[in-house]
Amino acid sequence: MKIRKCIIITDYETKLNSSIQDYIKKIPFLEIIKICSDYIEAMQILGEEKISLIFLEINNADNPGFILLKTFPNLPPAIAIAHSEEFAVQCYELGNVCDYLVKPFLFERFLLAVNRSLTLRIAGSAGIQEEDFIFLKAGRKTQKFIPSSIDFVEAYGIYSKIWSNGQMSLVNQSILYLSEALNNDIHIRVHKSYIVNISRITSFNHQFIWLGQTKIPIGVSFRTRIKGILPHFNKSDMRLEDDIENLIP
Repeated sequence: MKIRKCIIITDYETKLNSSIQDYIKKIPFLEIIKICSDYIEAMQILGEEKISLIFLEINNADNPGFILLKTFPNLPPAIAIAHSEEFAVQCYELGNVCDYLVKPFLFERFLLAVNRSLTLRIAGSAGIQEEDFIFLKAGRKTQKFIPSSIDFVEAYGIYSKIWSNGQMSLVNQSILYLSEALNNDIHIRVHKSYIVNISRITSFNHQFIWLGQTKIPIGVSFRTRIKGILPHFNKSDMRLEDDIENLIP
């Protein structure tokens, strides 16, 4: 497993809340390299180490995290952490901030932010950075998945079944969580209980999608979105299929 180095930038005298550090330690592929109290120290670390992720604790407009966002080009993905939504717009406008967390928050929300940040494409002068994996809780383990290899996701109560290459994995995350965490260029939610890999679709009509021999229903409320992705998914096709189905004895 490749270890992703991260740094924390905070101007609190007591440093970052210990619960946040505990969350980071729960993720086996993250390693805290340094907790920085000012942006000069952070810039030095960024110049010396290959950092994959930055955690910024935002407390005020003069925060070292803000200064770093304004002055340091081509930053790695960053997650802002604050006590309110006051600085959210500013953080996103400065770029490179992939998610904004308002305390308090659960570990699942924290893990979602990490996954978003490491899978997000960041275009800059150095080109495009892309990480093609996602980590999810599966029982007591944190398991690695390659999004492009996920055929479809099926809701299973508050959990989800992930089907990949004919194998099923039960993960602790809900389908709502996964619909946000998975790349929308690869997957599409077609039903309240299903997310499918677009490239795995072999045929479809206005009621069902087939992934080989697997038949998945299309929810009525999801049809409008599907029209913009699947060719020929329109009203005339629906009427034609209805007429054909009515002719079958």
